[in-house]
Amino acid sequence: GDNLLEVARGANIAIDAPCSGNGSCGKCRVKLLDGALDGVQTGHISDEDYAEGWRLACSSRVKDGESVTVLVPDIASAYQSRIKTADLSDESEIAVFTTLQENMQSVGLGTGHGFGCAVVRMDEPTLDDTLPDNERFENAMKTALDVDEIHLGFRCLQRLSDVLRQNAFAVAAIYEKKDGAAEVYDVFPSVEQVLVCGIAIDIGTTTVSGVLTDLQSGKILAKASAGNGQIRYGADVINRIVEQNKAGGRERLQNAIVKETLVPLIDLLLRQAKAEAGQVVRVERLWKDGDRITLNLPMKIVTSEWFGWSTTVERGPLVYALKMNENWERRQFPAEMAPTYGSFYYEVTSDSPWNYGLSKKAMKRKDCFTFEELPTDGAYPWTLENAPVRILAKAWNIPEWAAFHGDTAPVGGFKNNRASSFQGEPQTIELIPYGCTTLRICEFPTRL
Repeated sequence: GDNLLEVARGANIAIDAPCSGNGSCGKCRVKLLDGALDGVQTGHISDEDYAEGWRLACSSRVKDGESVTVLVPDIASAYQSRIKTADLSDESEIAVFTTLQENMQSVGLGTGHGFGCAVVRMDEPTLDDTLPDNERFENAMKTALDVDEIHLGFRCLQRLSDVLRQNAFAVAAIYEKKDGAAEVYDVFPSVEQVLVCGIAIDIGTTTVSGVLTDLQSGKILAKASAGNGQIRYGADVINRIVEQNKAGGRERLQNAIVKETLVPLIDLLLRQAKAEAGQVVRVERLWKDGDRITLNLPMKIVTSEWFGWSTTVERGPLVYALKMNENWERRQFPAEMAPTYGSFYYEVTSDSPWNYGLSKKAMKRKDCFTFEELPTDGAYPWTLENAPVRILAKAWNIPEWAAFHGDTAPVGGFKNNRASSFQGEPQTIELIPYGCTTLRICEFPTRL
């Protein structure tokens, strides 16, 4: 007979199956109401539940020529009822977005996107002014947006004549401005409250989240999450790869994420934001091989305080360490240690000066740290020689900070905040990413 879980999938009946039907998760429980099923009782079904008719859909088969009636409980189709909206009147719900916007602005990362809404008013045609509607509208938009070219999308052309005449040639136009030109996607009566929104969707293996934002003000209009409909084909990517290799599997997975998950989620976000039907504009992009998207994230050099009032220098996701010469010598392990550790190891030493400290007062000046990108040939970057970036820092030699049993003495082992410990004029030291070094000094004593 046919597997009950596969029969349900074929009929588009939602039953969660995070293990993709291999019987290991026990989430596809259904209750047999009428008829009979072939299959073994698994460890996920107790004797009492089995006697009441509970079965795992993945381990049950419908007998040939027979029909059965089963109850699919809410918990077995939970992802379909997991759409949840956020109460945006609660400041905690949007605090993370507000903080992110403030952080982006603080580092000079712009939020411009080129989309907007412009209200334009035109003279109505007369016997002396017979300019075609599209040219009249294009001229008005060129003036309003201060661009040289205007391109009208198909939907805009479809609606333009009617909207112009129904609204005395005063309309609101949704546009995207880019490189001295603008494309107009749609037109509306100028008296309408037109939303220009952007939606960000995070598709996870089990949960899908979406945020709808007003692109003109940056305000969060709606926020919601839902279960990923693909979960009934497996909670992990591997099971879904297995499913897509089955006949019709790719289409089933696409329908599960698009029709059953994304469309209802987007519909809910639009209703929550009170966006009316007909106000959704389709923006199409045609990508081809070789197209690139470059994301440049401005990163500031920052410092953090660690053990013994020491300071670490960071930029973006990277921690920086002092660049020193590295001398590698091969050493032999004693015979009794060889079975555990191998026959040899490398001892790495350096003859470079290393006992430097930083000054909190100096770190407040812009010239204390200088970031530089270094030329690379595309080789593996995580080596002393191939470091692609560096930071030049002002530092002071600290004679009191000496070697101790072949290692650096603890940073907190002396009064490193005393000015007398910092000798002479500041020197320029070179810091490179921590991962490029083998001998690593990244916590520097710091004076006040």
